Amino acid sequence: MDLIAKEFNELTTNELYEILKARAEIFIMEQNINYQDMDDIDYKSLHCFFIDDNKVVAYLRAFYTDDNKDIVKLGRVLTLKHGNGIGRDLLE
Repeated sequence: MDLIAKEFNELTTNELYEILKARAEIFIMEQNINYQDMDDIDYKSLHCFFIDDNKVVAYLRAFYTDDNKDIVKLGRVLTLKHGNGIGRDLLE
């Protein structure tokens, strides 16, 4: 698996669909968090993810804070394959 990092406008429709599907699987189905996931921060984020068999298996988004361009925030961090170190690899 290779790490893929793209800005929003560089994502293919398939990549975007798989990202949103993975986010829904973890945050809504697994963690039972009910909120509006698509919050417009995606537009200004760098989307970093691993794909295996055409499916996103780990994902995070990184973005600058509005008030300080020296600070990068991470959000929507997830892994679909637990216990194999892929989350650590993504964060590194």
